[in-house]
Amino acid sequence: MPYQFTSFLIPKNANTFFLLEDRYVKGGFQVRSDVADRDAIPPGNRKPGMLVWTQAEGKLWQLAGDSATWGEAQLGGGLQGVRQTVTYITQELQPNGFEDFSLALGKAALLLSLRVTVPVLVEAFSRMDRSDENPYSFLATNDHLADDGTTLMTDGSIYKNRRYSILANEEDPPTDAIPFRITNQGQLPTSTTLTISFIPLE
Repeated sequence: MPYQFTSFLIPKNANTFFLLEDRYVKGGFQVRSDVADRDAIPPGNRKPGMLVWTQAEGKLWQLAGDSATWGEAQLGGGLQGVRQTVTYITQELQPNGFEDFSLALGKAALLLSLRVTVPVLVEAFSRMDRSDENPYSFLATNDHLADDGTTLMTDGSIYKNRRYSILANEEDPPTDAIPFRITNQGQLPTSTTLTISFIPLE
């Protein structure tokens, strides 16, 4: 049950012991031993925007709006340009089967890198009904599992396309959920791990 205070807490008899450790405060700033310790912060102790310093890595991290994704925080004129990484693992996909899901990347996000573990088709849409005529798409192959903006042509030449992409939610009003679809275009059932590195723009 809650306890109500009409003033603030001070140590008894001028003792210098601490009153509260940072790890027991919801949100705010915490110091943790490493990223594993950071990831073990219970959901009830998390708050979007909170900061965590990990001693082993010597880095400052900020928690995204989904309360699950950590990005390296860069201070200077406020928090900005925070690079984040998110991972998604599909269920087993049958041949020509697909899985729809959404990732909390922000209303708009700069896609820095996208990687899968097996050949699949990855698509990102701007609307939840996935009705885009020209969605972001990356067709992975055994020798090309990361989207680097290049395409291997049938004659062996390499076509260089855009290096980075901007994903956006165009719903009215927009949300921070970007709809995705992963399709298994192979002949055998498979599952893949999708890893995305991005910077939220809005």
